[in-house]
Amino acid sequence: LEEDILENCKRIGSYFLDRLFYLQKKHSPIREVRGKGLIIVVELTLDAAEIVRKCMERGMLVITSGAGNVLRLVPPLIITEADVDHAVHVLNEVLKQS
Repeated sequence: LEEDILENCKRIGSYFLDRLFYLQKKHSPIREVRGKGLIIVVELTLDAAEIVRKCMERGMLVITSGAGNVLRLVPPLIITEADVDHAVHVLNEVLKQS
């Protein structure tokens, strides 16, 4: 079971980063995307507090980090590709409004 969870972290983490890199191309407020496994950060050119609030209104929990312009994404270790797709969709919708 532990090996399955570790493999899921690697596989889904890579998938999540790829989806966020795609999102970065669509939204100029995304300055940088980086991460390892399922610990991912999205650095923005604007204050992240409003993004966090709007994501929370849509049921997606994210936190800020650093100087207040960084979103920290630390999903559960059992996250699925469908969960990632939903999270990226929510973030995309929120960034469209920002």
